[in-house]
Amino acid sequence: MDILRRMLDSLGIRSSRGPVFGEPDPPLLPRRFRLSFLFQALALVACLTALAAMVWSGVRHLVLSNEMFAFESFVLETDGHISKRQAMRWSGAERSTNILALDLAETKRNLERVPLIREVAVERIIPDCLRFTLQERKPVFRIGFLVPGRERIRIRPYLMDRTGYVYSPFLDTGELEQQRYWKGLPELIGVGALPIYPGEKSVSPKIRGAIRLLESFRESALAERFRIRSIDISRRGTLVARTSDGQEVTFGLESFAERIDRWKRILDRARRDDMVLLGLDLSLSNNHPIRWEPRVRRSLPHPRPRTVARNRQT
Repeated sequence: MDILRRMLDSLGIRSSRGPVFGEPDPPLLPRRFRLSFLFQALALVACLTALAAMVWSGVRHLVLSNEMFAFESFVLETDGHISKRQAMRWSGAERSTNILALDLAETKRNLERVPLIREVAVERIIPDCLRFTLQERKPVFRIGFLVPGRERIRIRPYLMDRTGYVYSPFLDTGELEQQRYWKGLPELIGVGALPIYPGEKSVSPKIRGAIRLLESFRESALAERFRIRSIDISRRGTLVARTSDGQEVTFGLESFAERIDRWKRILDRARRDDMVLLGLDLSLSNNHPIRWEPRVRRSLPHPRPRTVARNRQT
């Protein structure tokens, strides 16, 4: 400590320690020596900084210009229908670009702008590979919006996931348009009067009810017999489900699991009585109007028209 204090005192920098009785003050170096020492220290720091910058620039140039780190392939992990070609196009990453120079944050933002993708993770795999991990939105309904055209009004399809988020299945004429996997989804009918906009979540109670109805049906035993083809939400206070075998069942906006179980019991009874269920109203609590017909009437073949052979005139 005494040596350090003497060095500071010689440079003209007084220490925090006060004068000691009986100890003479150390002699101060001349001003020009102090300035020379300061300039030498600053020059040394500047030289070391410049040397580090030169080394870093050389290493960076050597790495970024190395063809071994050129982006050539990528791995796609997804839980849906997005293909590698489509994900590559949306990411904006160009092949042959140095993988260390790629902006992963920008690549992730490009993929997050795609409505079909709910979550995404991007990571480098040295030396020349990227990994995309995608979680796609799971559509539960398809919706048709009326879009005015030049000559006539056309219907443009949209999808809705289980959170009520509405998005378009087509961003361009890529592979997703050719897959047409969404055509097998139930159709949500009667949404024209509700505030539904693409790119936003719907908070309508009727839409929330339709989603809960579809989820309750898929968890029931009836899902193994037939599927729900459409749900109509245009009627006030009710939901009308139409099935793939021609049934029309009306529900309220709550207690779906209980009403579906009652629907199953009525179908079991109709099967025992050799009847076919056509319509059922489960929106009422005590009374359930039923429309059905004998199964024999449906199974009878349609009569073929008779053909009368005409004799040729000679």
